[in-house]
Amino acid sequence: MNNVQYNFLYENEKMFELLKEELRKIEKRLVEEPKNQCWRRVYIRSMFSMIESECYRFKQEALFFCDSFSPGEVSLLEEKDYILNNKGEIEVRPTRLKLEYNLKFAFKALARAFDVNFELNLGDEGWLSFKNALMIRHHITHPKKIKNLNISLGNMDTVLKAFSWFDQSHISLFEAIENSMKKSKIKKATKKREKVR
Repeated sequence: MNNVQYNFLYENEKMFELLKEELRKIEKRLVEEPKNQCWRRVYIRSMFSMIESECYRFKQEALFFCDSFSPGEVSLLEEKDYILNNKGEIEVRPTRLKLEYNLKFAFKALARAFDVNFELNLGDEGWLSFKNALMIRHHITHPKKIKNLNISLGNMDTVLKAFSWFDQSHISLFEAIENSMKKSKIKKATKKREKVR
């Protein structure tokens, strides 16, 4: 791994830590002012910002650690779209991906990069909460009516369940990767010992 690659991965990890710390600070403000609509909206926006950032990081790390992705997969991992302009030249544009699809793809890509058998749990209340929280986020990001800006306690409960589901999924994936890496090291060490004998 060269310095540029290391710095890129390090920067992505630091960005995640910074966004997660920001979320913790907002949570503290929500505890102090539980009825404050502004802090509720800020929390939701920050939470999804962190999740989107982490999806991007997963995909960049998948690209870094694995070279067996198809050209189409690489395009989506890089979040690039290729089109022809009116001069017949290729233009690169950022791809717009729906977060719920991008999240599934990012988890699958990172699991594949580390050859880990991992499936997101999409059959429980957490995934449903995530999809509902995403709708709440859309309402406050693109409000059509003033009522779209009102975040009820029920909405906040949904958002918190969604974050808990994401956080647990994140932890489970990295535990699977860590366990796989430990097993891989043990296998390599065993093979080395066998060669010495």
